Amino acid sequence: MIKLFLPLAAAVALAACQNDGPVAEKGTAPPDNLLGDVSASGLAAPGNSAAAEAADRAALPPVNIGMAWRVTKDRRAAGFGPPGSAILSVACAPGETPGLLVTRHHPTDPGAKGTISFTGSGHAASIPVAALATSGGLGRAEWQGSATGDNARAIQRSFKSTGQVEISIGGAPSLVVPADSAVRRVLANCLGA
Repeated sequence: MIKLFLPLAAAVALAACQNDGPVAEKGTAPPDNLLGDVSASGLAAPGNSAAAEAADRAALPPVNIGMAWRVTKDRRAAGFGPPGSAILSVACAPGETPGLLVTRHHPTDPGAKGTISFTGSGHAASIPVAALATSGGLGRAEWQGSATGDNARAIQRSFKSTGQVEISIGGAPSLVVPADSAVRRVLANCLGA
């Protein structure tokens, strides 16, 4: 008897929970006394966290003030950073095949692997990078990757206009650099265009 009663009771309980009727007209409307983003109309500050963060960032000076692209005399390499050092380097890849060697001078652990991404001028490009051991500096290694062919051209396209290029890699802060004519000349020299 108990074996018959338990399944029957479960079926009745499930059937009682089923409601195929429409949602009440005001069943999804928020209450009038709601606090937070919904009630933030008419304020001078943004009403949601994304807009507030964007307003905070716009109020701050760019992190790269005083930083610039510096190009080698042979125009085959460029470094971006404060005077006397670089936080990003772009150079012609060694060898006969046209290509790029990209180094993000940010400390990481030897043996680490990742992807560096370039977003700018309405284009995006990504290449694999690996930690390259260093003899000094802040960390024991920094990120380096190379690109040839379509991958190198995709990086070049991200620098094609005069805006900014965002460069990101997991484990390092994002970097925003100008798509300066100096770095565009280095890219053209490296890729033969």
